[in-house]
Amino acid sequence: MSKEESLNNLFNAHVKDLKEVFTEWDEVFICPICMNGFLRDAIKEKTVTDGHVWPKSIRKLSEKAGNMHVLLCANCNHTAGGRGDAQMQIQEKMRKGKKTGKLYGVRKVQLHRSQDAIPINLNVDVTYHAEDKSITITGRLDRNEKWFDSSPEDQARFKETYERKENVEIVIHPPRNYKPELDPAGWITSAYLMGFYSLGYRFILDSNLDPVREYILNSFDKTIKGPPAQLNLDDFGYWDQQLERSADPELLFMLPLEMGKRVYLQVNCLSYVIRLPFRYRPSVLVPILYRDIPDFVARLPAMIERKMNIPFPITSNKLEGQRSWYDDLLGAPNIRFERQ
Repeated sequence: MSKEESLNNLFNAHVKDLKEVFTEWDEVFICPICMNGFLRDAIKEKTVTDGHVWPKSIRKLSEKAGNMHVLLCANCNHTAGGRGDAQMQIQEKMRKGKKTGKLYGVRKVQLHRSQDAIPINLNVDVTYHAEDKSITITGRLDRNEKWFDSSPEDQARFKETYERKENVEIVIHPPRNYKPELDPAGWITSAYLMGFYSLGYRFILDSNLDPVREYILNSFDKTIKGPPAQLNLDDFGYWDQQLERSADPELLFMLPLEMGKRVYLQVNCLSYVIRLPFRYRPSVLVPILYRDIPDFVARLPAMIERKMNIPFPITSNKLEGQRSWYDDLLGAPNIRFERQ
């Protein structure tokens, strides 16, 4: 199948899904991130493209993640790949490096000697040996056996320190291309796109998701310093739980039984957990609780006391036109568009 045929198939699937919620519309694709509309001509104009829901580092680990595609506008797809998506992959490489001991990337290492006001600055590869809590540093050498990435003065001071076996305080900095403020952005973007892949326009056409889209779009802006926005950690949040879990992304509708807590969509992948707002109709949910949870009424007081979160797995795929009870649970979108 050619690239153009593949894009047309994606376009057709999204158009069919959009027509389920806006029956009067036809031949229009709305980018799930920027919410701009595109006609079919955008395929030939290359202003829309195939967007992977998950970055390459996750797709290598999970066939399930590798099969998740959606259509995106070319601008959102390109910018996401160079910002949060890239940081997400750097973060994973750093996590693996910490686990194996061979730290990812060239690191700035500072050695603080008691007799010096200015630390020794080296740019080197670092291997950490957990058994004796030592490190090995490796620099790139030129033909004169001088390090490329560190000044002659710092190299001389380091050699002196090494030969004298002096005690020093060592500070290892993150890689230069690592931007921790963008750590959550890639995961939140992938989780949001997984929701779109599984639940379609009925899910994303929700004003409760405006902060999520704003967060993603702010992460594209290189002029914004620091985190793109604050996460409320209730129904919009991101955590690294430092646990070893499957690389196969898992999508769940979560129902908290703690007073005042909102329902949310949850994505689990590796050690990461992402929450997104979720619109729902209680009148649809209650019969499901009675149907799927044995002795629900009798068990409810104990579940409330334990402040349980009841998970409901989501396995649907809107690109294949699959309907599920989540379509009824979500109900009609609360975002409308005017046809131009």
